[in-house]
Amino acid sequence: MDEVLSSFENLKISAFSKYSKLTGDINNVTIGPNSTILHDVSEEEQKTAKLRKEENIVEDKSPRSPPPLNQVLREIDTQRREKLQETIEDHYKKFSKTRKEEKESQWFFKQQAFIQSMHDTEQMILQMLNQSDVNKSKQNENLIKHYQDMIQRKMQYEQQIEKTKEKQRILNENIEKIKKCQLEFRSVYQEIITSIKACTSSEELRKSLGDSFKLLKILPESLDEVIAKCRNCNVDEEQFLRAVSIVNQIKSLKKEIEEAVSKINQRKVEETVKAAPLTQSTPVTVDSKIIVEKKDSIQTITECVSVTNLKKYVEIKQFLSNHSQLYKDLIADEQLKQFRFDCKKAINIPVNAISAVNAEHLRDKYTKLNNLLSGKTVIVAERQVNALKHPQGIPFCMDLLARKFVLQGDLMISSNPEAAFCYATIIISLWNDFPDFGNLLLGHFYTGCPYLVPFYIPKTEEQSIEEYYQVLGYQYVDGQIEKQDKFLKRMTGILRLYFAIFIAKPKREQTKNPHDIKNAWNFLSSILKLKPQLDITATVLHIFLETVGFEMELVYGMAFKKLVVIIMDKFLPTLKKIDSGGPVTRLEVLLQDYKTKGHFDTPNGILPNNFW
Repeated sequence: MDEVLSSFENLKISAFSKYSKLTGDINNVTIGPNSTILHDVSEEEQKTAKLRKEENIVEDKSPRSPPPLNQVLREIDTQRREKLQETIEDHYKKFSKTRKEEKESQWFFKQQAFIQSMHDTEQMILQMLNQSDVNKSKQNENLIKHYQDMIQRKMQYEQQIEKTKEKQRILNENIEKIKKCQLEFRSVYQEIITSIKACTSSEELRKSLGDSFKLLKILPESLDEVIAKCRNCNVDEEQFLRAVSIVNQIKSLKKEIEEAVSKINQRKVEETVKAAPLTQSTPVTVDSKIIVEKKDSIQTITECVSVTNLKKYVEIKQFLSNHSQLYKDLIADEQLKQFRFDCKKAINIPVNAISAVNAEHLRDKYTKLNNLLSGKTVIVAERQVNALKHPQGIPFCMDLLARKFVLQGDLMISSNPEAAFCYATIIISLWNDFPDFGNLLLGHFYTGCPYLVPFYIPKTEEQSIEEYYQVLGYQYVDGQIEKQDKFLKRMTGILRLYFAIFIAKPKREQTKNPHDIKNAWNFLSSILKLKPQLDITATVLHIFLETVGFEMELVYGMAFKKLVVIIMDKFLPTLKKIDSGGPVTRLEVLLQDYKTKGHFDTPNGILPNNFW
């Protein structure tokens, strides 16, 4: 910009110089480099200027008038403008060139700087990448090492787990084996206790066993020591072998005790028979209450019941009698009346509600009864009942429940035969849980219906007519014996319930029927060996074949078919000689139907396998 202004100043001086030469009016130069005021001009310069003036004068010898000042000024201004334009353009070109060169230079430097920066960045990136590769390589090595360590630790951990699992498996196997030994021991021990209770003379039994009797206390304590180690998870093969040895000892002891009890009871029966021979009374008709006693036909006990069944009958009755002593204080205490009432409700309510509605319904009733007998609290009519509130509560409830089931056969099943099977499945499930309950049940069955032994109880000379018929299962109301048809209907319900137990299936978690079909075969073969009795024999056989016949055929096949043929060809004609009433007719119709079809029908109400 300073250069442009300087050019303007030079142009201005040049214009005035030219005008001075043309007009001669201007003697001194007042501006510019020739100014006499502002600058001292050297002599040489003055001479040069004078010569130039003379030359101009010589050249311009022709006279002319000077141009007007305005024209000069316009020309000068035009020249100035042109010169200014040229100067501007020149300076613009120079400036543009300079700016371009500067820009190019700056761009070049920037480009070089950028390239250098990029190069440096690339180098830095390469270094970083190299460092990163190195770091990644180290990380990968560390990671690989870490994973290898993890795999190693995992393998060690898995090996440790496998060892632990194997130890646990062996421990569980040993515990399970010992548990089975414990259950087997309990079962055998309970059978021993039952045998001891059935013995007619405990003193004789103790004397006959001697030191072996002490094992009844020693063996349970030894097994308890093994069980205690199981609870502490300190079980090995040695403990299992010890448990097996204890079970084998208790089995040997059981056999020894049973043999001793059998001998004592057999001797007792023989002594009883010798001391008081029994006579058999045959009721001609109960409705007319005419009873003819054949005193001249004295029979031995074996004509009324087999020796094996009599032994069983005596043992069960003795067990029932001994068990009743376990809760005699509870019965005698009047202050415990409410407790006894609550226990009865805890039994009656679920038993009365038993039906085959569905599996959940049966399981609910079973659970309530099981909890009661196990000493757990049950809710009855918004009251909490626990049999353990009294030391004799559980024996009392167990006997009460067994009595209640037999009564259900009398009252319920006699009118609704199909209900027998849902009651039977609950009974055997509880029987599996509480063996004493099963013996009590048999005791009440034999008391209410001795024909289930089978046992045709003869009359003794000391018995009155009423006492004798009560032993046979008849009921008296206001001194009057019940009618025969009512008696047979009640017996039908009890018989059907008892026979349903032979073929009933327990709940799903149990696999054993403690009173299974083998007992049915023994019962049938036993009753066919006895002399038939009026009404009751035909009734028993009819209900038996109607309830259990189809299952007996499935289990025993041809052997059972042969037995049925014997009944039709031999036993039935003998029966018809002494009885021609309704029970015999119904039995004959059933056998004829079997002969036609070739099989017995499946009874109504039987539950499918795994029903609950």
